[in-house]
Amino acid sequence: LGAPVSIRRAGWSPDTLQVGQRVKVSGQRSRVEGSYGVCCVRMTKPDGSPIIEGGRVEEPPARR
Repeated sequence: LGAPVSIRRAGWSPDTLQVGQRVKVSGQRSRVEGSYGVCCVRMTKPDGSPIIEGGRVEEPPARR
């Protein structure tokens, strides 16, 4: 997803994703044994619309 400052500049806030909201994440799994890390390449909403693709925000949320 990138550095927190980059995500914030793209329009994201602590309220962008809600607790319990389902998303699908695609990417490369960590090679470290026992790690659950992933290098995010694509993140989509349940309806399939993109949230993040290629490490950049496709549709930034509206600013409050």
